[in-house]
Amino acid sequence: MYCLKMLSSSRSFARNHSRYFLLRCFENTATETIQRRDDDDYHDDHIMIHETSFKSSRRYHDCRYASQMRLFHATSRREIVPLVAAAVLIGVVGRYSYRALQRMDEEHEDYLDALEAYEEEYGPVTDGSTSSMPVGTLGIDLGSESIRIAFLARGTRTEPKIVENREGDRETPTYVELEYGGDDERMDIIKGISSSGRLAKGKYHERRSRNEHERILKPRDLLYANDVRAHAAVHEVLLYATRQALEKVVGPRRDKKSSSTLFSISDPDLYNVNAVFTFSSSLPNNAPLLSSSTEEIYRNLLKSFFDNEDESQNNLYLVTEAWAAVVGAEHYSMIPEGDGPVMVIDVGGNSIDISLVSGEDECTTVSFPGLGGNIIVDAMARLLDNTIQTKLSNSFSSLLETDDMARQRMYDAAESTVKELSKKSRSEVSLPFLTVDSKSFQPLHLNSGFSRLVLNSEVESMVRNKVKELTSSSEISLPVSKAMKFPETLKDVIASMCFRLFEDSQKGPLELRSILITGGGSRSPIHLTAIKEAVTIFGGEQYVDEKVVVPPGELVEEITAIGASLTIRKR
Repeated sequence: MYCLKMLSSSRSFARNHSRYFLLRCFENTATETIQRRDDDDYHDDHIMIHETSFKSSRRYHDCRYASQMRLFHATSRREIVPLVAAAVLIGVVGRYSYRALQRMDEEHEDYLDALEAYEEEYGPVTDGSTSSMPVGTLGIDLGSESIRIAFLARGTRTEPKIVENREGDRETPTYVELEYGGDDERMDIIKGISSSGRLAKGKYHERRSRNEHERILKPRDLLYANDVRAHAAVHEVLLYATRQALEKVVGPRRDKKSSSTLFSISDPDLYNVNAVFTFSSSLPNNAPLLSSSTEEIYRNLLKSFFDNEDESQNNLYLVTEAWAAVVGAEHYSMIPEGDGPVMVIDVGGNSIDISLVSGEDECTTVSFPGLGGNIIVDAMARLLDNTIQTKLSNSFSSLLETDDMARQRMYDAAESTVKELSKKSRSEVSLPFLTVDSKSFQPLHLNSGFSRLVLNSEVESMVRNKVKELTSSSEISLPVSKAMKFPETLKDVIASMCFRLFEDSQKGPLELRSILITGGGSRSPIHLTAIKEAVTIFGGEQYVDEKVVVPPGELVEEITAIGASLTIRKR
């Protein structure tokens, strides 16, 4: 063991002395070289050599001690190089990662800008639950018989479309059955809604002769009659149809069916949609005087659909039915552009409304109650009742007055027959087991055919009776012209209403830009023919060809809802 230590020390001593020997050789070589220089520089160079020699000797001793210390404290190169490489790699990766994150942020901002520009032009691509901008506009047309809803997505190139309900229909009947009840068995308190829509319509004529608390109601009739039940009925019908439409076009939000709030800008559980509702600019002549205008009545009813008062003022829009129809017709280029007024003849379910529209806030309207599309259905039901009466042994009274179930079946058949007679001149009706004969106790069936001419004759008879009924009433002032003879036919009534409108607005037929015909009742050839003949009285046949515009197909009923969804864009 001692020998090994001596051997190691000798090796170390030899290695250090070899270094010292090489250093001395370098000093001697440098001295010989300098001696060959000029004598003037010899002294300075010699001093420098001695200083170099001293520093080299000092470095030799330092190296000697350092070599001894490196045996215990030095780190090998193989351990340092990986650490340095890892540090460099981390730095490079961190630098490029930071630059990549910066680039991603910039690209995301560019994407949001491009998405906003796309939605401005083509409409939203999301449901709008996280956006402060409305995803679109909902146009809601509350008619006397049905409600139609159109949706226009946000964007400059989007087109409005009619929203179908859950049954796949493009309209929802505006019928509602209220549920009554209260303390001490009182029946004057409204507890809720039993049924609405098509289910309630299927029981309307069956319940017509029952007591007040069992009848099916029409919300618009209640509203114009200033009935206390109007608020609950209108609210339920609109809530039922509007929620279905929103779920269809935007998507479901929540399952709280008891909540009446639908629209909100900030709440993601509600719908961020602009709502445009249409209303008739004039009340029926038999409606009582109300303390506020029709627009204020609708606005107070619809406030509960919005999250708060401010949102109802900013996102709730009310427009007249006539103005919405004109906007829809202009969108489809049905009427020419210009500054002249447009006459709108709206044949609804209960009445005929004729309006003169010069602008959004300039609308004059006259309304004749009881001459809408329902009068044709009533006439057809009367024809069915007269036919079955010939088969009864003891026909003291009609089935329309005595048999609730038979009345509902006859009205359902009458409605289908009227639609069929709108397309062809004759239709067959089959109602098996309609009633039972009181003498023979045998079931009676109704199988008969009816022509359009027979129906037209029955309608004219009912029109004369309706005009006489309204004339005899001292509470109703008919909207007819005093310069014309008293009307007796449907054609004369419409012509007299037009002349009365010209008198009230102080305008003439030649100033009209177009005459637009709307409403579901105008799909019947009976009303459409009467309108064209009435216009011929003050304009002639060429005037009818140039001015009268009838939207094709279902658009004649849907043009008001479509125009309502376009009113915000037009502004």
